[in-house]
Amino acid sequence: TNLGYGLGVQEVYDFVNGWSGVGHDGGTYGYTARMIFLRDQGVFISILLNHNSPDPEDDYQTIQAITRALAQVAIGADGGFAR
Repeated sequence: TNLGYGLGVQEVYDFVNGWSGVGHDGGTYGYTARMIFLRDQGVFISILLNHNSPDPEDDYQTIQAITRALAQVAIGADGGFAR
C-alpha cells in the first residue's frame, strides 16, 4: 500500500475501491487499533482488536481486512448502505 506519513497520521492511497483514507494504526501486547477517515465519503471507522496472537503481523492483517470490509459496506461498494 502506498503511504504518506506525518505527525502520526498517514494517508493510505487506494485504501478501498480506489478511495484514499487518512488515519493511524498500531498496537502493543494484547491489542491492535486502527482508525481511518475516508474524506470524500465522510466515513470514519475506528476498531480495537483484542488478541493473543504470537504473530503481530497476523493481527495487523486481520484489522486491515476488517477495516476495508467495513469501509466497503459504508460506501456501498458491496451493495450495502451508502450515505
